[in-house]
Amino acid sequence: MSKPAKFISEGGSSNRPPLFEGDDYYYWKDKMELFLRSQDNNMWAVIEVGEYQPTVKDSFTPKPQLEWTTAESDRVLLNTKAKLFIKSALCRKEYDRIMECKTAKEMWNTLQTHHEGTSRVKETMIDIRVRKFELFEMNEEETVDQMYDFIGSLKAHEAILQEEKPLKKKMIALDSQVEEHSQNKDEGLNFQNDDEEELAFLSR
Repeated sequence: MSKPAKFISEGGSSNRPPLFEGDDYYYWKDKMELFLRSQDNNMWAVIEVGEYQPTVKDSFTPKPQLEWTTAESDRVLLNTKAKLFIKSALCRKEYDRIMECKTAKEMWNTLQTHHEGTSRVKETMIDIRVRKFELFEMNEEETVDQMYDFIGSLKAHEAILQEEKPLKKKMIALDSQVEEHSQNKDEGLNFQNDDEEELAFLSR
């Protein structure tokens, strides 16, 4: 009697976007970004910058569709493909969140805001996870894998915050330079006023 065939779970596919059912957003986000980039070199620009719109030369006036070149038509098609890929990757609950969005960029940002929150929310979440890490212990009903699950989320949050830090530092440095320039300007005006008062006194 022959043995039943052993079940082998299906791996990821490069032909269809990874399914997102509401859990492990960071895991899905990373795979989805890779999937979109793999479809076309310009597709990720649709997510980061926005939809491509052909314009009349040296202006911001939209070009009539009948005048589009083949290359322009192909880039416009990326807009539709990006929206199709995102919508095809979502379960019904997540799909409903982005149903009213008009562009792929808006869809991506809506999902990101919902699952990651604002910078303040992300900082609060990582603080909570750090606190959990400090009190780290295994519950009776947990497996070892489950016990270590929240650590992956902690690392993901930490990576995101680390990416944001250089930008914050640049903004703080710029503010400091502006403030210093303003102070130097005020000090220069004070010295000038003092000189004028002294000259007027001597004249009298």
